[in-house]
Amino acid sequence: MTQSTPILWTNLITECCDQQDIDGLEVMLQAQDAGLRDGITIPWHGPNGHVGLLSLIMRTPRTEHQWLSAVPFLSWLSSHVFEAVARVCSSAMPPRDPLSLRELEVCQWAAEGKQVSDIAKILGITPRTVTFHLKRIAEKLGASNKSQAISWALKQGLVRLNIDAALVGNVDGGGQ
Repeated sequence: MTQSTPILWTNLITECCDQQDIDGLEVMLQAQDAGLRDGITIPWHGPNGHVGLLSLIMRTPRTEHQWLSAVPFLSWLSSHVFEAVARVCSSAMPPRDPLSLRELEVCQWAAEGKQVSDIAKILGITPRTVTFHLKRIAEKLGASNKSQAISWALKQGLVRLNIDAALVGNVDGGGQ
């Protein structure tokens, strides 16, 4: 899952042999014993942190050129398959607890780039309470950390950046 380029099974078998990767080679040999002779695996990295692998397997071998010529279509196909699966899975999940008003306030200030201590001063609460709220926001949104939670909250429209208040200057350092 560390790469985004397709994985050709014939190359994988060769790499396993070259690196003497016994476990990887054993899996590939078991697949061949089951009649699965050749294939390609397309990694997928979605916008919400979702990851997946779509493997297409053949009983008869294909040339590397045949596989590579199909990659644009297979990449398109895998993207649509995984987006559909993500939609189905997210709609099948029980509804999450909505963010409280205070959690939305904390999330809004965090999205604006404020540090925990600044948010605490703005809202008149302790930094420890801000950290608690950020943790709950991440839990409620199913995020793995506060940065991901803030990103998801922005993407879902739970909070919005105040673009009008942003200071915009001339990038090249010239006059304004």
